[in-house]
Amino acid sequence: MSTLKIYQLGLAMVILVTVAFLSERFRGVAGIITAMPLQIPLAMWIVYSNTGGNSQSTTEFARGAVLGIVPTGVFCLVCWGALSRGLTLPQVLLIAYGIWLTLVLVGYRFLMR
Repeated sequence: MSTLKIYQLGLAMVILVTVAFLSERFRGVAGIITAMPLQIPLAMWIVYSNTGGNSQSTTEFARGAVLGIVPTGVFCLVCWGALSRGLTLPQVLLIAYGIWLTLVLVGYRFLMR
């Protein structure tokens, strides 16, 4: 494994550990950090470096990320609403992922032509 890959994986782990630590005391802050655009630039960096700096490949990746942003926002709203109504976490996740997948497939049909 290359040094670059080790750095990339290390950064991802630092982010996850930070969120796990903060979630014990500051759940709202952990949620905000989770929603921050941290993974997108990290993944963009991985795509860019794995393709030898190919801007076209990175552009395609960024377009795919845009495709996922709206369904992910809806996913969060569905989870929030369903949890506040007393549904169990497995029920919430099943419903939210079903809606997320539907929106991704619809978006893919229109955005990825």
